[in-house]
Amino acid sequence: MFLDKLVMPRTVSFLAGGVLIAEPPNLWYCRDTAGDLKCDSKKLVGSYGRPGNPEHTDNSLMHGIDNWMHSADSNLRHRFRDGKLIEERSFNRGQWGMTQDDCGRRFYNYENRPLQADLYPSH
Repeated sequence: MFLDKLVMPRTVSFLAGGVLIAEPPNLWYCRDTAGDLKCDSKKLVGSYGRPGNPEHTDNSLMHGIDNWMHSADSNLRHRFRDGKLIEERSFNRGQWGMTQDDCGRRFYNYENRPLQADLYPSH
């Protein structure tokens, strides 16, 4: 077990040197510095989502080919550099997860719309 005693974690995103773990409203940067496959460094680097009903909070932290992490049910995108979290406003997309194809087109869904796609970059 890498890390336990989390309350309703929403997403895990792998980074060089560690992982980001979203446990609303917290976003943790967790690392294994001893090489024993257990988290021995857990640092709060930002906020992510809101506690409460998991149906209505940010999820995914999908790495895009634009070097940003995009989330479903969120109007923020994130970047992690030099141990610091960078946030930037974005478009709110989807409700239950997100993926992309080899061209970077994002696919996501809503409760009443099973498939949505960004066929062109939002910018």
